[in-house]
Amino acid sequence: MNRGVVCAQDQSVTAFGPIDGKATAAAIGATQITLTDTDTFSTADAADVYAGGYLFIEDDAGEGHTYRVKGNAIGTSGGAMVLDLYDGLEVAITTDTDIGAIGNKWKNCKIASTSDTMLAGVSVIGVTTAYYAWLQTWGPAAVLCEIIASSAPSVGNPAFLDDGTAGAVMAFGGVASNTTINAGDWDTPYVGDFLYVGTDAAHVGVDLKIAI
Repeated sequence: MNRGVVCAQDQSVTAFGPIDGKATAAAIGATQITLTDTDTFSTADAADVYAGGYLFIEDDAGEGHTYRVKGNAIGTSGGAMVLDLYDGLEVAITTDTDIGAIGNKWKNCKIASTSDTMLAGVSVIGVTTAYYAWLQTWGPAAVLCEIIASSAPSVGNPAFLDDGTAGAVMAFGGVASNTTINAGDWDTPYVGDFLYVGTDAAHVGVDLKIAI
């Protein structure tokens, strides 16, 4: 990816759920969760792809609890996935328990598109898949921008993830489907605030407010 683009976790790799009734029962204090679902897991799931993320108990026994994921085994052809937790279960889970999980949002990143809601930051250099790199999450940054004539940004206007150009930002109301935020039609994440108007297809100053 190029520098100055909005990046996000690739949730096709690092997230699942909720999956219903696919857990093996585990007692209070257990630090290992086994899930079996051939529709969700396979040998394509790498070891520790969920490490540093979170496991959510979505429904039924244990509902409402969140646990930090320490690591995971490689997925199997039979759809098995074993997750290791940092802390033991506060409430036992059963075979009826519904579970979801998400990996570390700063791992397995890609250029953000409208299908991504877990923004990770803005690239500060060009990055390849071989890199470990920093992403900027807060403060002034140069970010790729798309400007629509009917909705040019001005100082202090909110910048949202563009729903046309991946990795770019745009002002509110730039497209027909994203014009009534109070009615819930805005469907891309907030990135920060514009520092000035900028130029279309160039990089504009944005005061990022993704994560402190």
